[in-house]
Amino acid sequence: MDYLSKLFDLSDFPARWRCGNWTAFEGWLHIGSDLAIWGAYMAIPFTIAHFLRRRPEVQFPTIFWLFAAFIFSCGTTHLIEASIFYYPIYRISGVAKALTAILSWATVLALVRVTPEALKLPLLKQVNDELTREVAQRKKAQGALAESERLFRLLANGAPMLAWLTDREGRTLFRNSRKEAMRTKLQQPDDAPWWDLIHPSDLAACRKAVEESTGGDTGVTFDCRFLAEPGDYRWMMLSCVPYVDARGELQGMVFIAIDISDRKKAEEDLRKAEVLQRTLVNATSEIVWHVSGDGTMEDTDSWCRGTGMSPSAAKGHGWRSAVHPDFADAFSFLDDPTVSAVTRVERELKLVGSEWSVRDFQLRAIPILSPDGQLREWVGTLSDLSELRRAERDRAAIQQQLLHVQKLESLGVMAGGVAHDFNNLLVGIVGSASYLKTQMPPGDPNIEWVEQIEESGRCAAGITAQMLSFSGRQQGKPSLIKLSTSVHRVLGLATFGKHKGIRFVEEHAQEQPHVLMDPSQFDQVVLNLVTNAAEAVSQQGGTVIVRTSVIALTSEELARTWVADRLPGGRYVVLEVIDNGVGMSPEVLAKVFDPFFTTKFTGRGLGLAAVLGIVRGHRGALRIQSAPGVGSTFTIYLPAVDGPVSVGTPVPVVPTETSEREESSLVLVVDDEPLVRRVAAAILSRAKYKVHEAENGAEALVKLRQGIDGRPYTHLVLDLTMPGLGGVEVLEVVAVEFPGLPVILSSGHHEQDRVPERLRMSPNVRFLQKPYGSDELLRSLREWKK
Repeated sequence: MDYLSKLFDLSDFPARWRCGNWTAFEGWLHIGSDLAIWGAYMAIPFTIAHFLRRRPEVQFPTIFWLFAAFIFSCGTTHLIEASIFYYPIYRISGVAKALTAILSWATVLALVRVTPEALKLPLLKQVNDELTREVAQRKKAQGALAESERLFRLLANGAPMLAWLTDREGRTLFRNSRKEAMRTKLQQPDDAPWWDLIHPSDLAACRKAVEESTGGDTGVTFDCRFLAEPGDYRWMMLSCVPYVDARGELQGMVFIAIDISDRKKAEEDLRKAEVLQRTLVNATSEIVWHVSGDGTMEDTDSWCRGTGMSPSAAKGHGWRSAVHPDFADAFSFLDDPTVSAVTRVERELKLVGSEWSVRDFQLRAIPILSPDGQLREWVGTLSDLSELRRAERDRAAIQQQLLHVQKLESLGVMAGGVAHDFNNLLVGIVGSASYLKTQMPPGDPNIEWVEQIEESGRCAAGITAQMLSFSGRQQGKPSLIKLSTSVHRVLGLATFGKHKGIRFVEEHAQEQPHVLMDPSQFDQVVLNLVTNAAEAVSQQGGTVIVRTSVIALTSEELARTWVADRLPGGRYVVLEVIDNGVGMSPEVLAKVFDPFFTTKFTGRGLGLAAVLGIVRGHRGALRIQSAPGVGSTFTIYLPAVDGPVSVGTPVPVVPTETSEREESSLVLVVDDEPLVRRVAAAILSRAKYKVHEAENGAEALVKLRQGIDGRPYTHLVLDLTMPGLGGVEVLEVVAVEFPGLPVILSSGHHEQDRVPERLRMSPNVRFLQKPYGSDELLRSLREWKK
């Protein structure tokens, strides 16, 4: 019933004109022949019918009618064969042939049944004539079959594909002549099975496909690698159809192979290009996007990776939800009908991500047009500007910090110069007072006032020392110290905050390297920082944490701290002073290192400015973190000392008093300040030294070379900072021309680093800080034994 329901369905088969390269002659030859046969066949049954009507007495009329029906059916099949060239009515043809077969056998059976009787009939000539006509028709049919076979071979050999027929054992029965065109040699003998031509890796799949195809009449199609030349395989699209006989038994297989090597290569090249493109997209930090002309996004991988959206949410037009509402029109160019091949879009916008709130992006986009100039899609990139913006902010902060540091540098230079001049003046005050005290008899009521003058001078010297600390020039006497030990000692001696409800907490790392620093200056740093922290929490009480640790820092990280110069990366020992007090506003933080700036009562001195100067003078760095109501954290970074460091040879202390007079000692005092020379000369003369003076370096060298009455000088008191030939230059000449001459270097601010190390570390060189009194000066000279 299913077959009959599709009897007039022509969609399953092509018309015969479409099956092969029919010529007009060949086609019409078949059509004309079939129509001629049909006409002849149609004439026979009508003739028989006419004969039967005219000869009702004829014997065996049933046989005649069956024969007429049979001839009519045969003619119908030829008519159908002619129609199939235009209308593929193969099902009707099958029905017609089936009816023809039924009528044929019915006629045969009838003839068999009546043949004995028919043999007795006298009209054999008519029968012979009929048989003659039947033989002629059969010969004609055989000719048509031969022609059909010839046409089939032409069709098979002319088709641009490789085709062959095998038996059930896989041996080749027929092969067309297209193997050269298909670039395959097929040199194996006909008795070799077809699977010898299949690549071993594809053989199992091919066998399975062929086995599946034997179960029906439609066949299967699959891709496999086909042997073209020895060792060379080409990709083929292979179709196999089972070949069955009239009884439906499998007799072999029909194979058709089409070379698809070029297509496979193109597909592989495309796949590689897609993999390369996706790899590049995944490797870049930018968001690579593309949308169709109507703004639809299909490939959402890069967009989702960059924004954190899910693929389902970003697909179609959903990707637009990641655009910040303030930049909703950022992609308005997608709707611009005037785009051209030269259109370029570049603008900034903000995106909202699932893993971050809002970020700035740089958008770049170009259109892709079809050959006729129609917009096909947009492609572009989104570059995250967050790091750039952060770098710009950091650069602005570093620039602001650098300007502040430069301002402090300028103030430091000024402070160092002022300290130097004040110390020269204080030499006159302190030195004169100490000298005057030695001239006054015991019990003199004015001694108290002289001592008061001397003490006031020394207090003024302490202020200049702070100024030198602020300038970073007061290095003192560096030694190897451990911060945790020094912090614990300073906090143990301090009394501030102990009766104000302030809790002090120490936290120290177990393993901690040393730092090279003057201990007294480090004590000053700790005291200043802890005092500030205690004052910050003094109103409501709180906690001050003092912590030491070790950290590895890069030069880039150090550049974002308070430093004088660019410091190298490496290991640094850390001192942190943390409080939970009132904190500082950004305005206060900007001025916290200004000299004499304070949020308390005025007149508090240099404070944190001195701390910064000391840290910078020791090649360290400082960082402040603070906010109102949160508290403050001061962090000091000092270079860690992991190996042995030369810190000089300690100078033994020699008592000021001595029973031995220095009548034989000749001292040359060199200083550009007359008051300093007079005070030093007076103190040394009172101690029985023979003293000469020089106001500059050039004069000092002349006098050193001349001596006094043929005697060389035994000591040299040399100022480091002088116009013209300075103290360092004089010291260089002395080291060459007068080796072994004891030299006392004196300066108003600490300038030991200006002296070359080979001279500074010489046992013949001492340093004397201004201002000094008689005891300091005499002690310095008496450190050398005669």
